[in-house]
Amino acid sequence: MKNVSPNLCCLFSMYLGIIVVAVVFVQSQDLGGGVMRKGQAYTRVSDHILKCKFSTNTINCTKCNLNNMPVFHEILYNITFFDLHYNTIQFLGNNSFNETPNVQKINLIYNSLQGIEQDAFVGLSDLQELYLGYNQELQHIRDLWFHTLNSLRVISFVGGNVDTIYADAFKGCWQLKEVHLEGNNIVSIPDSLFRNFSYLQQVYIQRNKIQRLPKNMFQNSNSVEVLWFHDNQIQTILTTSELQTLSNLTKLSVGVNPYNCDCEILWFARWINNPGNVTFLWVENATCNESNTKIKNVASKLKHCDLKVVIVTTCFLLFLVVTVLGFLYAFRWNIRYWNQLRLRRKQYERIKNEVVDRTNLKYDAFISYESNDLDWVLKVLHPTLESNPYNFRLCLDYRDFVVGDNVVNNITNAIKHSRKVVVVVTDNYARSEWCHFELEMAKLRMLENQEDVMIVIQLSDVSPESMSVLLKKEMVSKRCIKWPSCEEGKKVFWVKLGMALQSPNIPCNRGSRYTL
Repeated sequence: MKNVSPNLCCLFSMYLGIIVVAVVFVQSQDLGGGVMRKGQAYTRVSDHILKCKFSTNTINCTKCNLNNMPVFHEILYNITFFDLHYNTIQFLGNNSFNETPNVQKINLIYNSLQGIEQDAFVGLSDLQELYLGYNQELQHIRDLWFHTLNSLRVISFVGGNVDTIYADAFKGCWQLKEVHLEGNNIVSIPDSLFRNFSYLQQVYIQRNKIQRLPKNMFQNSNSVEVLWFHDNQIQTILTTSELQTLSNLTKLSVGVNPYNCDCEILWFARWINNPGNVTFLWVENATCNESNTKIKNVASKLKHCDLKVVIVTTCFLLFLVVTVLGFLYAFRWNIRYWNQLRLRRKQYERIKNEVVDRTNLKYDAFISYESNDLDWVLKVLHPTLESNPYNFRLCLDYRDFVVGDNVVNNITNAIKHSRKVVVVVTDNYARSEWCHFELEMAKLRMLENQEDVMIVIQLSDVSPESMSVLLKKEMVSKRCIKWPSCEEGKKVFWVKLGMALQSPNIPCNRGSRYTL
């Protein structure tokens, strides 16, 4: 040391001082001190971050004893792979990856994740692969955790402890191709979980506790090629799952489920035997729960199911026919009436614009009666009214209806060209559909011409239960001319009827009663 110059000693001392200052500075920084963040809270975690290995586009923090997400205090644009597996990270707060905005793959398997905030992955528009498996504390996959990951292709929760997955868990991940949920405790798959993913190709849900496949499981997700659901608690596979409609399906893993070999699974057994382009995996382990018979062999034992289908279908059709026939029978008069109304409207559409001379009509009255009362009309009413002293011109169906023309046309024209309509009411008339039709036609004539043309003769007593609503209304609104049993009464009857036929048609708005 005696030969060392003072200048050299000074230079050496200065160099040692710089090194000490540099060490102190590094230890005072977050990178050297390992400051970690959980939400907005920062926790010093010793120098674990110093163990992370950096390369051109990768951060490898495997087995660095990280309890929280590391913070680097700079934006690392070049990082595309962030490997964090085998740590004890418990929580992903909002903006957990804002320092690696261009990352394409994140590996968080074998951590201690318990919760993920809704915006934990916000800003990762390039993320394509996300691995969250083997996190035993994570029991729920909630809605909208991944709603901003528009480029995500692969998501994995392999070998965890998930028991509940929400219906919108993957909403927003419209480019999703692979979903790995195998090896969890999932009991049910929401019906809409895998719907509307046009790029989805592979779904792995084996080794769970799933009890049924959802109805229309892959609606609008027609690119599915691989589906593994072996080793679950599925007892039957219904046609409503629509698996058979997936035109791109090539592999289907079905074994180790407690299948009930009943008629509901017959279609599936036949599909296994005639798979088309589908390769069934673990099919030798697909057995009946009660007999250990292989599913592919049960088709021959379930032949009775076809007969059951025939019987059920036949019974249903028979029930349907009986119901329809019963309905038609119960409402037969209404149906006929509605049909006549339809024909009536059609007829009136044809003749409503015809000009009819009301002062020179062809008939004084159209006689509406029921065929069982023809004898009284033929022998009493007709000869009396068309002879002296009355000399009325009557329209009678048996004489004046046009032969060969349909009944509807004849009735319509008769009422149209008659000044009055005489209704001969009996119990038979009240029950007759055709008589009710004639009454309706007369009522329509009254409404169209705003005049009361109807005269009601009550030939016999009528049960109120037999009368339609319209007939009751007409009998209440008019003074019916009753046919008496005594000769003196009959003289009065003809006088009243003659006066009624000769009376002018009273406008409807002035009332429809006439005084006799």
